[in-house]
Amino acid sequence: MPEIDIVELRSPEARLDLALPAAELILEIGMYRQTQTLGSIMRAMKDRTTMIAVEDDEVVGTAGLSLGQPGFGTLEDVISDPDRRGDGFGRIVVEAVEAAAVRKQVVELNLSSSLIAMPFYEHLGYEDLGGGVYRKHL
Repeated sequence: MPEIDIVELRSPEARLDLALPAAELILEIGMYRQTQTLGSIMRAMKDRTTMIAVEDDEVVGTAGLSLGQPGFGTLEDVISDPDRRGDGFGRIVVEAVEAAAVRKQVVELNLSSSLIAMPFYEHLGYEDLGGGVYRKHL
């Protein structure tokens, strides 16, 4: 596997070189692409922790962590480059978000999944609560 850098994006404006390609990737293949715009994705990045996987200066995956009630978080917008699916980028960004969640004292991570991604989350240890909702105790 090639060397992958994980960048924790705390301010999209500080790293537009990474935030913009990550937002474009989310817009291109994200779950809510019909209702999102590039601007809405960039605004959402301001309110969460975004992990970006970078290989050879190219964004190959991204995932976000939004905090809710104390101890609870939501895993959002887990996206990997469609041409590189199966290369482990999704797992890498999810693990990076989980590590960030633990640092932020999150004990339970929740997410909503598309049908196609359900086996991916189950493989990573997420519990199926039904209706495409998953959780994992950290």
